[in-house]
Amino acid sequence: WELMEYLLQNGIKVGVEAYVKPDNPAYWGSLLRRGVELGASFIVVNAEVEWESQPASAMHELMAQVRNGIPPDTPIYASVDTRGGRTRRPYQYTLAYYCAGVMPMCYAGAFYPAGGPLRVRQAFLDSLAFAYTPGDPWEGKPVIPTIQAYPNQDGVSLSLEEIAQEVQECRSRGLDYNIYTISHATDAEWEVVIGMTEWQHEIEAKLEKVLWAIQDLQMGLRKIVTGGWEQYERGEYERPPWPPVWPE
Repeated sequence: WELMEYLLQNGIKVGVEAYVKPDNPAYWGSLLRRGVELGASFIVVNAEVEWESQPASAMHELMAQVRNGIPPDTPIYASVDTRGGRTRRPYQYTLAYYCAGVMPMCYAGAFYPAGGPLRVRQAFLDSLAFAYTPGDPWEGKPVIPTIQAYPNQDGVSLSLEEIAQEVQECRSRGLDYNIYTISHATDAEWEVVIGMTEWQHEIEAKLEKVLWAIQDLQMGLRKIVTGGWEQYERGEYERPPWPPVWPE
């Protein structure tokens, strides 16, 4: 929350996101609500495999906590796996009722770790098939794919060409896209994503301000542009203090 407050003070629009779990829906819902109370402009509910066997009541409980007391027009988005009929499972039915839009995970590397020249295209075809299915719970809602720019669990990353293909897959469909992997996307991966936008200079300026805020807070995220994380892994500098030291 300290970083979020600092970013807001520096004129950066902030959203709040959480990888929510069904073990304690009320807790996760209140956590997201707290972000809005502190100034977040929108919410992203990241609900993954843990929810696939859960009844709708668990997600209703979470979303009731999210909505409790925040402005009714606060946008809420769901970042979910939409492949293979998952959009019709109870948790996604519930999210579709509450959310302004959906962020389908189009993760070519995670979904197709064996590789292949067409895995980016296949990831998009699989993840966006729901949008062409009449009567889908997400029908009529904005679709904002979440693209992958991070290594798989085995440490293997997408190529820079594949990341560019992900962006192009979105643009060819007239879709916006999102990537919330600042802390582990490499400089080169970010250069591909930012360089393909129509607002490159504006984004670079805002990202620079974010980076300075993070550095000022000494939160150990200098890895974003400095390669500092690799230095830390090699033991070349000490972990920054926590809680963060506020700048004068």
